[in-house]
Amino acid sequence: MTYNDYQMTFIMSMISNFAPQQKDVTDPVSAAQAIQTSFDKELPKIIAAADFPVDVTVAWGPYVVVEPKDIKNGVATATNTMLVFKYPSQTVAGANEYVVSVAGTKTTSVFDQMDEDLLGGKIADWPYSSEPNTIKISHGTLKGIGLLLGLNSGNSITDYFATLNDPNAIITVAGHSLGGALSPALALILFGAHTSFSKIPAQATSQNWTTRTYALAGPDVGNSDYVDYLHTTFPPQAVAPAVKWQQFNCKIWNSLDIVPQVWSKGFKPYIDTIYGDQLDTPAAVKDILTLLNTTLLSLNGLVNPYTCSDPDRLGQFAGTFQTALPKNGPMIKDDCPDSTCSSTPNSLAACNFVGQILYQHINAYFEEIGVIDFLNAVTAGLDPTSVCNIKQKLLGQIGIEETVH
Repeated sequence: MTYNDYQMTFIMSMISNFAPQQKDVTDPVSAAQAIQTSFDKELPKIIAAADFPVDVTVAWGPYVVVEPKDIKNGVATATNTMLVFKYPSQTVAGANEYVVSVAGTKTTSVFDQMDEDLLGGKIADWPYSSEPNTIKISHGTLKGIGLLLGLNSGNSITDYFATLNDPNAIITVAGHSLGGALSPALALILFGAHTSFSKIPAQATSQNWTTRTYALAGPDVGNSDYVDYLHTTFPPQAVAPAVKWQQFNCKIWNSLDIVPQVWSKGFKPYIDTIYGDQLDTPAAVKDILTLLNTTLLSLNGLVNPYTCSDPDRLGQFAGTFQTALPKNGPMIKDDCPDSTCSSTPNSLAACNFVGQILYQHINAYFEEIGVIDFLNAVTAGLDPTSVCNIKQKLLGQIGIEETVH
């Protein structure tokens, strides 16, 4: 298959999301090891499904962490997953490229949703600097970063790059969704000018590395000083390309995707009309989002502390509303009309809205970037995510009763 650099990077960024669940486990450490072993065995098949134009290998990982709350009824879900791919560059002769793939939120991970996603509303000091600073980042993102840095302590991601001997290498830290929030922060820790892991930038300089980010669909998680540090370290292109997703060091996001805008200062009026006349925002969904933003303000002195990393929308592509969602994959199973979710008009409306959210946050990126064939191939035979179950889970976790609206 012919892919350009951006398509290859996107596919690799998404592969970390396919770590399987593990049954019959009770201990987080043994569960993580079992998931790693299973995922490692599946990776050759997943890479083959991508049909890359060059030889792609796994250079580090996959490594997984499982938090105790992500083991339920003997079934364990990977809380965070990361691995590093290596392949010969198609753009720079004689150079190797590395993609650090950071997984996003798994629908089966309670920790991801409650600790890394919903706790994103609380901002905290940036601890990964050798100098005093005023950088702040979300508490949830810091939790996720801490887990990633602790993976494989015998040869951590920081150890790996501090000792990597590969002159002129091109290294991209990439992720989607939660991974789109974690990956730029991780890139700053690994390669930032003032990182407390000072041996890594020295190695990058001596080896003449090119370092960059490719972050998609992630929420804004830092204050203005964080955004300035990010853009200084990884400068965006001066002018947006005609194809929005064909650029590094820029937040890539879908105009119809809620997640990249969840902490936006102008979020509420936007969410009320996100799908225009095609789909009203149900009251239950508004209640969830209002609660999240109210919590955000209460945790931060009644001020929204977050700064948009792409205020001019240089990386935003125009989404396409889906009048018909996938009935049985890939990724999404629109099972609401055939389930108890459709017992009331309000219930079905909330279900349809959640289904659109899922589509715009996942499938739309594969469609826009032109790699839907990979998604179809890698999800063939897998059970897609139930829209009905996700809706019930969202409303239940926040404590909202959909039937009262």
